[in-house]
Amino acid sequence: MGKHLKFFVWTAIFMLVLSFSVGSFATAGEEDNKADTETVTETFTFETTENDSGYTLADTDLSDIFTVDAVAGGTADISDDGNAKLAMFSQVYLPMEQAYDMLQRSYTFQIDFGSTGAPESAIYLRAIDPQTYTKMNPIQSVAQTFNFYEWDWYAETGGSGTSETGGSGIKVYQRKNKIFVDLKLYVEDGLNIRGKAIDFDFPEGFKQDDLNTYRFVDDGVSKVDIYVNDVMLCTVEYGGDPGTYPDGDDEDSEVLYYKNAVIKGADGTELLSVDNARICAEYSTIAIANRGDKNEAYFNNIVLTYVTDKLPEQETPVPTDKPDPSPSAAKSTPSASTPQVNEGSDGVNMTYVLIAVICAAIAVCAIIVIVISLKKKK
Repeated sequence: MGKHLKFFVWTAIFMLVLSFSVGSFATAGEEDNKADTETVTETFTFETTENDSGYTLADTDLSDIFTVDAVAGGTADISDDGNAKLAMFSQVYLPMEQAYDMLQRSYTFQIDFGSTGAPESAIYLRAIDPQTYTKMNPIQSVAQTFNFYEWDWYAETGGSGTSETGGSGIKVYQRKNKIFVDLKLYVEDGLNIRGKAIDFDFPEGFKQDDLNTYRFVDDGVSKVDIYVNDVMLCTVEYGGDPGTYPDGDDEDSEVLYYKNAVIKGADGTELLSVDNARICAEYSTIAIANRGDKNEAYFNNIVLTYVTDKLPEQETPVPTDKPDPSPSAAKSTPSASTPQVNEGSDGVNMTYVLIAVICAAIAVCAIIVIVISLKKKK
């Protein structure tokens, strides 16, 4: 092998090694940027008093992040005793946009809750936004959305069991002497939705005719711990590969669910295991809902604490002699609940640009040296 050919080969090898090195630096930089993304804990609180009596919930701070619905004569307002009250057909829930922003990771949802003791007055979590898809209801001849106050029409449409409210998620409600934890399921009959529940005795000190504190701790990965008045009631474990169900009239809903779910008692005993759960895998819609003219749901003192990405620090604008008053000159501030990637994680890192320029320069020099060497040989 001639010395020029050897020089060319070694130069090529050098450039190849250098290219791999740059690639490694870039990959490491990407990983560093991911690691540099910081998270913060945000908290949303809501409480009402007797001074708020007469207001509707849509007129309160609750509507800042929750959707408030009251239909067919339903009401969602603040009662004379100062608690939020849902009557007839009504619900408050975290819509998909907010749930994506706030509840894709771990969170704790705490609420003082009470009802007239019917399964139609309930709390929901890890549900989907009820507006996600519709299913034709042959009984009513309408495109059915499964709101949290809505009947699932299971028995009425040929299902081999009883009907209840809600269309997805984990449902919790109380009756005269029990608390029920209900999993909404996909089934082949009816309108493809039904529930299956496990009941628990009231913890000591439970107030049947007043509000009790329910706390749900969702790690966002595999389980929800449920407490009542600081006493652990049970754990709902969820998991498996997220998948879809043939939902909707075209059976093409793209919602991803965790299908495997297990309810365990406070002592870890397995009480219920299913492989057809409708536990949302993309986010967690939480809701409080009521159905029926004889039922009412009451709540107060909501504390929703959640983990989200830290917002990038806002630059302090430099004052000018002639400020531009036009709307386009105003800087928008991201919502505190909107996940943001830290500055630089998606931008161009100048270190890598410099390395690329150096590599290009070396490559050019190597080519010039080879050409000069070949000319000298001639």
